Amino acid sequence: MKNIYKWVSIVLLLTFQNIVGYSQCDTPTGQMTANITTTSADVSWTAVAGADHYRVRHRIGNESWTYSTSGTNSFSLLGLNSSTNYRWEVRTFCTANELVKSDWSSSLFFQTLGAGGCDTPTNPMSANLTVSTVDLSWDSEPNALFYRIRYKDGNFWTYIDEPTTSVNLTNLNVNSTYRWQVRAVCSADEVSKSQWSGNQYFTTNQCLNTVSNLVSSNVMDDEATLDWDAVAGDGYEIALTVQGSQVWDTIFVATNSYNPTGLYTGTDYRWEVAVVCDLSNDIVSPFTISTPSDNHEFTTTGSPACPPPIGLNNGTPGNTTVGLSWTSEGAAFGYDVQYRVVGAKNWIEIPNSDTDITLTDLYTGMPYEARVRSVCTANHSLVGRFSAKIKFNTTGPIQCETPTNMSTTGIGNNQATTNWDDVSGGLVYNVRYRPDNSNQWITVGSDDNSELLSSLSSGVQYRWQVRAICAADTSLISVSSDFTFFTTSGVSSCDTPTNLSTDATTGSTADLSWQAVVGAVSYSIRYKNGNNNWNYVTSGTASTQLSELSTGVLYDWQVKAVCSGDGLLQSDWSSNSTFTTTGATACENPTGLNVTSITASQVTANWTESLTANRGYSVRFKPSGGTYTYLTTTASSSDNSILLPGLTASTSYVWGVRSLCATTLESDWIHSTFVTSDPPLARKAKNNSQEKSHQERIVEKKPLDFNFVPDNTNLNIEVETRDNPFDLEVYDFSGQLLYQSKGNLNKTVIINKELLNSNRLIIVRIISETGISAKKYLLD
Repeated sequence: MKNIYKWVSIVLLLTFQNIVGYSQCDTPTGQMTANITTTSADVSWTAVAGADHYRVRHRIGNESWTYSTSGTNSFSLLGLNSSTNYRWEVRTFCTANELVKSDWSSSLFFQTLGAGGCDTPTNPMSANLTVSTVDLSWDSEPNALFYRIRYKDGNFWTYIDEPTTSVNLTNLNVNSTYRWQVRAVCSADEVSKSQWSGNQYFTTNQCLNTVSNLVSSNVMDDEATLDWDAVAGDGYEIALTVQGSQVWDTIFVATNSYNPTGLYTGTDYRWEVAVVCDLSNDIVSPFTISTPSDNHEFTTTGSPACPPPIGLNNGTPGNTTVGLSWTSEGAAFGYDVQYRVVGAKNWIEIPNSDTDITLTDLYTGMPYEARVRSVCTANHSLVGRFSAKIKFNTTGPIQCETPTNMSTTGIGNNQATTNWDDVSGGLVYNVRYRPDNSNQWITVGSDDNSELLSSLSSGVQYRWQVRAICAADTSLISVSSDFTFFTTSGVSSCDTPTNLSTDATTGSTADLSWQAVVGAVSYSIRYKNGNNNWNYVTSGTASTQLSELSTGVLYDWQVKAVCSGDGLLQSDWSSNSTFTTTGATACENPTGLNVTSITASQVTANWTESLTANRGYSVRFKPSGGTYTYLTTTASSSDNSILLPGLTASTSYVWGVRSLCATTLESDWIHSTFVTSDPPLARKAKNNSQEKSHQERIVEKKPLDFNFVPDNTNLNIEVETRDNPFDLEVYDFSGQLLYQSKGNLNKTVIINKELLNSNRLIIVRIISETGISAKKYLLD
């Protein structure tokens, strides 16, 4: 009885499977679109074993599907709209009654050609470049209603609609390379539009018109005349400070001369000049660096307003302490005391001391020097000159001597042995070395008086030095020894790989190979999809396999050889090579649209990340009934959010987002709405400030103050924000821009010192609506 029940169950199950189409029927793959015209396109796919027929469906955006049936693995879509984006899918039917069928395939996208001669504009040109503006133009397209222009110097496109064949771009970034394109739009519903023109580029002018021949003259008790050679621009910014002060006064002037008044008597001053290349956009050149030889510094006449202390002396030094005292001269707010081991690079400072102080935690048996100056204002805007230095020796034995008798032996292509004499009390040693063509030190530890340096580059001169560590907690370290030099043997060349090839490409992998380079210890490979950032992998041989690739996507790749273990000897990147993974590429729609951080003028748009958006997303927004503004993100710059700026208060907006999956593959637009908040109360005018000249308002503005917080790894900058955004710029001694950050609101800006390329003397500028503040800083 149980067997009969079992067989009946199996028959019923098989019958049920046939009725509902549960049997295996494979989904089509290998989709392709070809022979695209203004009204038709041929679609095809890989034939499925056991297929009786196929069903094809296509549509525009989120409109209803149009269905067609084909007895073969291809079909011609007819009666299409011109200049329109379409998506299509296909499924297999394995029985004539259509009970056994596959899932729908992934979507494939294409765009029909333009109708009525809506051709891509030709002859795009850029002209009349300045530091912040440019004129763009192109030839007319007879059927165009208007033209859409997009441009960017980073990750985000800015879009402009223009009815004529030219446009003037303003508010551009100084010394920046921009990419731009133009397309014709030939119908009001934007269904008929041309392709984008090819990439065009322009670079805005630099604002590097630094001044020369700075001269201080007519110096009196409380004023002086400052002059310099005139250069092209909208004016100048003068930065003036008391020598050694932490406060700079910044003033805008229209001519190449300035007469500061109200100065302190008998005081050392330092001044600098920057050129204002574009006043309306606050584009300013780097400041000319002050040096006494160029006469950028002057001393007012009369008795010093902040006289130096007199009679600096020390008491009897102990092993680790010494007392310092001096006599006040004038009404000082406090005193800055500085001391250091003789020969050390940096001073140790104790600010705002009284007229005597005891220095503690000194090293025994070491020579020290100290000095002191008066501080005559609470904010350090007025400081005096440092007194003459005094010297003293702590008592007790010398705790940590500097190693001597350095030598280099066993020099080969990629290694060398450093040697020195043992130091009494030395627990371990630090050896640091670098090639002479690099600023990056490599530090190694040694518990002996020699150390093998390996993985060096061949044919390169190196320098090294050593210091002793005489305390387990590293609190007692000797001064570093003088430099010792050596040159490794061998050649210093590294050839670029050639004969790049791609084999065995699948939907997610690709095998890459190239001609091996003599002397290479490894290879660096980089690859990317479209405009995405490079991905990097390494290989110890002249081949590698890339994995986790996207299907149906064109990739670029390059390779370079690494010919030394420390990675310093490398070839150039090879010429570009390409490959395309197999299979069809789907482009998923974004989901979960919402907005956050809503204000009267901006919101943050968010959505759920699409895994197929390899090139990022396109975002558009408009007031209800208005015209769309377009923004674009890249996959590396923004996963699933973007700021929508420049909005109107108390206004309803429509916004949308689409995935960008490949150069010609985009998802549908998905839309949502939001309403901006009410505007803040308008500020009342005070003291008729609106009637004052622009120059007067600039002079009256108080720049944001900021200070540096010491840190071994980072440069920490604390800014008095007062709730208004600011830009931060860092320059080296020559005026070269090293680091830039715009629109900061955080009180503390943290910069990794490695980003500053080991420049020791830097100039930091804070730029806000209240003015510009600049300070110098000496990196460790």
